[in-house]
Amino acid sequence: MRSISLSLLGLTKQDHAILAVAIKLIDVPGTSLTILPEGVLSGEVILINNDTDAGADYLKKKNPDQTKIFLSEKFMPTPQGSRLLERPVRIHDLVNAFNISCEQFKSSTKKNIKVGSHANISTSPVNTNNTPLLLHEFITACQKNGLIKLECPPYSPLYINGISRSVATRASLPEIHIIAREKDTLPQISPLSAVEEYEQASSNGVNIYPINTIIWHTAMVGANGKILPEHSHDTPVKLKSMPRFPREYMRKHPEYLKMSALLTRKSMTVNQLQQATQLDIKIITDFYNLVYALGLSAIDEKANTAEIYGNNKSKKSGLLSRLAKKLSTTG
Repeated sequence: MRSISLSLLGLTKQDHAILAVAIKLIDVPGTSLTILPEGVLSGEVILINNDTDAGADYLKKKNPDQTKIFLSEKFMPTPQGSRLLERPVRIHDLVNAFNISCEQFKSSTKKNIKVGSHANISTSPVNTNNTPLLLHEFITACQKNGLIKLECPPYSPLYINGISRSVATRASLPEIHIIAREKDTLPQISPLSAVEEYEQASSNGVNIYPINTIIWHTAMVGANGKILPEHSHDTPVKLKSMPRFPREYMRKHPEYLKMSALLTRKSMTVNQLQQATQLDIKIITDFYNLVYALGLSAIDEKANTAEIYGNNKSKKSGLLSRLAKKLSTTG
């Protein structure tokens, strides 16, 4: 039996009550979690209430050999390899986090394999973050009614169902933010051959989210100016209708309304939107990625970018010639 030590930091009475239930539901044969006395923070796994000063301070410490599980009421960036659960934490979310940690510590051999494979993935070409790739996979699954498994260790896989337009995963929404934000680890994509395989793989107490919910949360991370695969900043698109953005989006990006109004009237590219609005290209790219991933915009195949730019120039030159003609007649 592999006994794994568990430290606790800053937990509330409610957290302790949930922990008492969760620890009995761990389902990794050959392992057990042993809770260390209060104040002993040297456990192989540590459960931290990040909404306390002590928890927030511990976030800054580097302990590469310790698995950290943070509990927080709000999303926050966490160190690579740690887990973030939303407070008040749900029992099955905590059980899933413990199960994954126990699997990692089950044997030193398995642990070394996981670390090695993670390192191999991180040698891929420099990646801004995973947001555009994740959005692309959601789009592809919906367009082709596909079934896809998306893995980004150490987090739980995402099982994307383009038929029912849903995502099944043990990962929490804050953890999906972290997967999207990840720069060094590219997700591994593998298609599933049948609905039965998807249902079997995504069973056992997972969260089922509408795919649009995952798209909203993924896009919220931002792509640092990187556009969707197979798109460019000169791809002309037009909105099918005026989007209804959630309040959290409008608080963060009130400028989305202005861009929506422009794209509802005519086809434009990201570069043209930047010229028209003078906004940061990163903000415009994030808007483009979001509305396209949600299916709210469509590429205008008939639009010719060169002609669009040419029309803008001809309008300017036409105005200048009219002014020159007027000045010559008045002179």
